[in-house]
Amino acid sequence: MIFMSNSLTLRQKKIQEKRQKTSWRKFLMEVCSWFQVSLYRHSWLISRFPETERSQNIYWVEDYMKQFWDGNFCSEIDTRVSFFQQFQSFFSQAPKMTLMDYGANENSLFADTVYGAKNAYMSFSIWDTCENVLYSSIVSNNAVNVYNSIVVRPSSENVYFWKLISQSHNIFYSNYIHNSSNIWFSDNLLWCHDCLFCSDLENARYCIKNEQYTQEEFVMKKAQLLKQKDRFEEWYSELDNVWVNRNSKHVSWSAIAFSEDVENGYIVSRQKWGRNVVCSDWTPLSENKYDVFDTAKVDHVYGWMWVWQWSEHMYCWANATHCFNVYYSYFMDSCSYCLWCVWLKNATYCIFNKQYTKDEWHKKVDEIFWKMEDDWVLWDFFPGGINPFYFNDTVAYLIDSSFTKEEVETAWYLRRDEPIQVDIPKWVQTIHIDDLWQFELRKWDTWYISENVLKYVVVDDIWNAYRIIPLELEFLVKHWLPLPRQHWLDRMKWHFKSL
Repeated sequence: MIFMSNSLTLRQKKIQEKRQKTSWRKFLMEVCSWFQVSLYRHSWLISRFPETERSQNIYWVEDYMKQFWDGNFCSEIDTRVSFFQQFQSFFSQAPKMTLMDYGANENSLFADTVYGAKNAYMSFSIWDTCENVLYSSIVSNNAVNVYNSIVVRPSSENVYFWKLISQSHNIFYSNYIHNSSNIWFSDNLLWCHDCLFCSDLENARYCIKNEQYTQEEFVMKKAQLLKQKDRFEEWYSELDNVWVNRNSKHVSWSAIAFSEDVENGYIVSRQKWGRNVVCSDWTPLSENKYDVFDTAKVDHVYGWMWVWQWSEHMYCWANATHCFNVYYSYFMDSCSYCLWCVWLKNATYCIFNKQYTKDEWHKKVDEIFWKMEDDWVLWDFFPGGINPFYFNDTVAYLIDSSFTKEEVETAWYLRRDEPIQVDIPKWVQTIHIDDLWQFELRKWDTWYISENVLKYVVVDDIWNAYRIIPLELEFLVKHWLPLPRQHWLDRMKWHFKSL
């Protein structure tokens, strides 16, 4: 048993060494292509999976906690077949939930990878008591009223068009704002309040373009500037997309705080030792993350997309929480010592979802890893032929749209060439984005939006369609904001363009 334990540790080190040398572009292609940012229709179901041959056995689960894998779906090991080839068949046939609903959610049927959310809509990776989250990604911990944004951290409220905000409220069209309030068209602010068009300030108040004003002057000038609502998106697009790395050493790229020895990091906090780390921001200090996207409260993670909450030693794949020593597995909750598994909860010592004794598991894993090492694939991530998502509907493509059709398909990833078809009932009226001004009404010093906009589907030149929903309209009217002039997915793309 000691020999097998040492053997497993040795294989872990070999995987670690490989992931520590991955190029940035390969990390995007392999790992970030598992974070999809579109939803699809399967008959009457709304699913995270597009309808392709790779996405079979998709069904709706009413209660995730009660209807997890029941032990009936498993497979035997066949050492005569390549393990990636064997797993491709296993994953294709495995039961899959339409959306990853981790429970305790309310009115969040059109959001994916969600726990403890209320009124989450067309959003992805929403976690721990968040409310009213629309068209946003990676939002957690008591965030309320979040629209068109990515990466919000604890206790933020009323944020619209922003990137990386924490412990702040009333933040509009801004990036990298911390412990601040009432901010417009600004970036890189810390402990600031009532600022417009400001950059790189700390402990400032009543500033416009970094110039100090009296409260009365500020209020008057702010009122004049905010009347130019047709320029809001233009002003936001002109913001600096690079955040100063704070309280960090030996780090590269931007938005890194309280970290050490991180290469190719973006939106990273309290991290020691890592490479190709994106959206990893939590307490306490995490160590050893390589090739990871959207992680928190974890250590020793290599080649993984989305892992949360006190997990450790996770190797190659996606979606897990409260796990340790999990290898090449997908959608795992509170599991340990699992290899090549899918959709398990409270499981230990499993391979292809089949239960083994502790000794049996170590012996078989040693044999599998020896064969994988002999075939020079032990340290590899899953090949593109297993990925069920359209590459150009994932974060990988949002971050870097230079991936060509030939490059993607040569690596056996799927690519969506046709636009997503939106079912617009014949009785629903449509309106072009350029004509939305008809619903925006100004009389004297009063600004409001007509409720009639709720009756229309908004379309652009290539027939991308979206709607304004009542919750969104209420927020826009309350804060005197204009109607959005871009499809919700195009809004999300803005936030990744600085990478």
